[in-house]
Amino acid sequence: MPLLVAGAVSLIVSVAMPKTVQAAGQVFEEAQAALIGELENFVLHDEPKPLPPLAITDEAGNPVDFADFEGRVVLLNIWATWCRPCIAEMPSLNALQARAAGSEFDVVPLSLDRGPVVVQQFYKDYNLKNLLIFMDEDDAAVANLEVGGLPTSILVDHNGYEVGRLTGDADWNADEVIKLIGAYVRDARRAGDS
Repeated sequence: MPLLVAGAVSLIVSVAMPKTVQAAGQVFEEAQAALIGELENFVLHDEPKPLPPLAITDEAGNPVDFADFEGRVVLLNIWATWCRPCIAEMPSLNALQARAAGSEFDVVPLSLDRGPVVVQQFYKDYNLKNLLIFMDEDDAAVANLEVGGLPTSILVDHNGYEVGRLTGDADWNADEVIKLIGAYVRDARRAGDS
């Protein structure tokens, strides 16, 4: 009998809730289920947070408006070539970009190094052929994002909102990462279907 009551309550809740609220709950539950292994220290926000304005540049020094990524899920990774944990995780970010990137997802590595030359050499030394170079040479974006340590990886949903973050290195090509990203990509697809 308790199963019947639980099922009835679930049915009543799903009928009474708007589809957008149901989808938000569904993506949160899917995301929480992925927070194991490499992601056990990932902090998933109860509610997505708006990103502050980010003034970043590409490797040629051209301004990049982070709003241009809206519509895609983004893993924003703040790093530097002198940071040992950052160095350790960069090959897995490169592999993640090769494995999962496309029209719905991108890795955006944001370097704090002073000038792109050192980053270009780092990419060459570590054979990072799948990642683009983005720079925050004056640390303004990092200050606006309230980054407390390196590396910091921020997951941004298709609406441009921060849904969670991890401070510290991880194997970003792990299956649980793919599940986490997949939850938000599916959420973006559902939003596009409505």
